[in-house]
Amino acid sequence: MSATYLRDPGSVRILVEFGLRNGLTEQQLLSRSGLRRDQLEDPLVEIQAHQEIRVIESLLNQLGSHPLLGIQVGWEYSITTYGVWGFALLSSKNVQEAMELALRFLPLTYALCPITARPLQGQMALLFGEPVAPEPIRSFIIQRDMAAAHKLIRSLQVDEFDVGRFLYSGPRPGRNDGAVPSDWNITIEYDSALNALVFDPAFLKTPLPLSNPLTSASCEQLCSALIQKRRTRQGVAAIAKTYLRAFSGQGMLDLPTLASKLHMSERALRRHLQNEATSFRELLAELRMELAGDMLNSGAFTMAQIAEALGYSDQSSFSQAYKRWYGLPPSACRTSR
Repeated sequence: MSATYLRDPGSVRILVEFGLRNGLTEQQLLSRSGLRRDQLEDPLVEIQAHQEIRVIESLLNQLGSHPLLGIQVGWEYSITTYGVWGFALLSSKNVQEAMELALRFLPLTYALCPITARPLQGQMALLFGEPVAPEPIRSFIIQRDMAAAHKLIRSLQVDEFDVGRFLYSGPRPGRNDGAVPSDWNITIEYDSALNALVFDPAFLKTPLPLSNPLTSASCEQLCSALIQKRRTRQGVAAIAKTYLRAFSGQGMLDLPTLASKLHMSERALRRHLQNEATSFRELLAELRMELAGDMLNSGAFTMAQIAEALGYSDQSSFSQAYKRWYGLPPSACRTSR
């Protein structure tokens, strides 16, 4: 999951600067993370996601449970915060290419939520799953990751392209509990079944104004090199599973396609997974179980849509697999909720 990835300290720097502007001290924010302020200015430093989670916990403990704090913090992230990954998006040919590249190199971002692109009721949606983090800070993380993604979409500088709907599963805040940023320009739909940014799929073919094929290719090579560097330190299985999740909206990647996205041969991928006591088949089964539960719980997808998203040939095949996993048909799960 995303929470296992190494990352540069750019996100923690934003969290600390936000806390400082709100009257907190570096000691209050960093004491539990094992980080020093000077490390936050060093682009060569790599930190663990759990260290960022500790900073988030400290920020919330000191500032209290403001219902929209994650939105406010997420809006602080700009496309340049993400370094070469951000420039890769800006130089992409069109919105679809930028989105596919963003998902392909998702481990290079600061997202703690698993993110999936998927058709939804005739629209395209970026879905944000539950983060691997302590329960008290999950809503903050979901808000932050969604707001940061929304800001990224705005940063692509396509005037006619923007998020049409912002679906958030949390409750509507009270009248005096603050507001979204002044330049947010969208209404949040609270108490939704999903956490999702929804937009018209027609925008996917919209050209990007800063498109540059040479810059895009160069940035993609740099992203690939950084992924490979972190992969050698973190293991292939975690990154492979995130790739499978990110592209599950296309009906699940097969082994050759996954190996290609990881820049290795099928044989090498099998060997790495075997060395980590797993296999492509096991990763795929684990992810299908997780996604099936998420999609059923949301109530936003039909059985046929779930079967297609998980890569099954028909609804019957999905139902049989679900019975093997849980001992009940998926219809029983949906009926009980």
